[in-house]
Amino acid sequence: MPVLLTGMDVSGVALKELHQVLGQRVALGVWDNLQSQAIGNIVSLADLSEAGLDISFDTSTLSLSAAISPAALGSSGMDFGTEYQSFVPTTSGRFSWFNSFNLSHTQNWQNDDNSQTSSLEWLAQFNVGGTDGVNLLMANYLDIDDEQTNFQRGEWQLYYDNPYAPYRLSLGDVEALGAGHLSGANIGGISLSSDYAALQPSRVIGPNSNQALVLTESADIEIWVNGQMIFNGRQPAGRLSLANMPMTNGANDIEVRVRYLSGKTETFVFTKFYNTNLLNEGMINYGAFLGSPSSFGEDGVEYTDSWLSSGFVEYGVNSWLTLGGMAPWPVMARLSELRR
Repeated sequence: MPVLLTGMDVSGVALKELHQVLGQRVALGVWDNLQSQAIGNIVSLADLSEAGLDISFDTSTLSLSAAISPAALGSSGMDFGTEYQSFVPTTSGRFSWFNSFNLSHTQNWQNDDNSQTSSLEWLAQFNVGGTDGVNLLMANYLDIDDEQTNFQRGEWQLYYDNPYAPYRLSLGDVEALGAGHLSGANIGGISLSSDYAALQPSRVIGPNSNQALVLTESADIEIWVNGQMIFNGRQPAGRLSLANMPMTNGANDIEVRVRYLSGKTETFVFTKFYNTNLLNEGMINYGAFLGSPSSFGEDGVEYTDSWLSSGFVEYGVNSWLTLGGMAPWPVMARLSELRR
């Protein structure tokens, strides 16, 4: 990577002026070592060569040309992730009640048969206390035909959110979340979980992806991940670190197409494996659930005469190891037996 440096002294180079020209193209550690070796502000060509900076003098232009070895190149980074911003609630009222009514009616005329059916859905959301208050979700269904009127109670859930911790405490019809190979279950009871997806959806709780490459000179680059271009622009010479690229679970194909300013082209191809089930170092994900299994039948939500308890906890030890423990979904006892 040729860089013109004006100067006449071929026995040494002024370190301050050299730093002004090359700047971040050279690694910070190299500058620190040269500063300790410099006499005054002058560093010898021999010391520069050992540090990976080869200086040559051109008598025709009376200039110095510097060639930087890959080991001495400085580094720059491109982070495709977004830093998580702490939750800051906006001003809200202390009470809200939203209702949604869906009404449908069907009338049939066929020969001597004259029948009709009607249905009404009532979906409601309550909030008391604003951001720091409690919330209630309700679903109710009413079906009317020529023979009968049937009311079905859907899922009702009362919950409180703390997005700072985060945790969600729910009471009513909740889902007992699973972990690992275990599936979830619908229950009527109580649950406590971290629930990052709902409370901190913009936060990346999994380990970061990182890929490094070296640009020998300034270049225009294109970055493709799984056939989708995520970046197109110019980057200076040096080490380039690509962090938090958007990837899917499993193997990901990464291709970096480089066109140097000198006209030379180069293509870097990588395969990165990513596991969305891993947690960042120090991150904890948990859930605890207790209640009676439920299903949706002819009369709406129906509960069995048994109950279950379950829970899981996961801890990110480092970027490649997450430890966890879980309890399955055992039917602990039948309510009829407990009454005896």
